[in-house]
Amino acid sequence: MRPLPLRLGEGGVPLQSVVQIAGFAGSGGSAKQIIQAGLVRVNGQVETRRSHHVHAGDRIAFEDDEVELTHHAD
Repeated sequence: MRPLPLRLGEGGVPLQSVVQIAGFAGSGGSAKQIIQAGLVRVNGQVETRRSHHVHAGDRIAFEDDEVELTHHAD
């Protein structure tokens, strides 16, 4: 697992954005496809809603890679 520092607001960040930023997908379209196919896990549970908002401390996994969201230090 690797940390993924992001600027996280109170509402979190859409899962589709995190999948792309983490490098799990090369584009927003690819991120949408792998999420909707049930290939992404959030905190160990399959998540198929690309608009699902994730927050600091959440773990997002795809295949053998996993990131944990952390607050970006300015």
